[in-house]
Amino acid sequence: MKLKLFTPVLLLSLTVFGVNAADPVQAQTETVKAHKVKSKSARNEALVVKFYTKAFIKRDDIQEVSERFLKEDYIQHNVFVGTGRDNFIPFARNFLEANPDLKFEIKHVITDGDLVILYHHMYTPDSGNPGQMVMDMFRVEGRKIAEHWTVQQQIPDSIPHDNGVF
Repeated sequence: MKLKLFTPVLLLSLTVFGVNAADPVQAQTETVKAHKVKSKSARNEALVVKFYTKAFIKRDDIQEVSERFLKEDYIQHNVFVGTGRDNFIPFARNFLEANPDLKFEIKHVITDGDLVILYHHMYTPDSGNPGQMVMDMFRVEGRKIAEHWTVQQQIPDSIPHDNGVF
């Protein structure tokens, strides 16, 4: 009995949303289309995570990664790096080469429109140093990273609670 009531409701729902319920192929196609649509925030988040993963976690060629993901006039707010993609490339290359054992683990990603924040752990395994907690904020414009901010803090050996820093 419940199935008989459910079927008209389902057909009515599909019809209300513009899907011809009598055509299962159209219904399936509409469902697939709906899953392919990504919000601007989701696209920006994917772009930033992909950039960060390729540049810092996988350590792909920094020149190629930067040209693919950073605008040429990329605005930099990190106090150790000059503004522009041409300043970022040698800085990142030198930093990664000087720290071959340094690891990066993304712990949280927060996205709001064109802003994406990565909260991550930067550390050297087996060094005895707990590393740093870092928040990088990126602004995306035209499917490229246009601006970057960094806030980082050394993780102390002990903290006054059991909550952790991540």
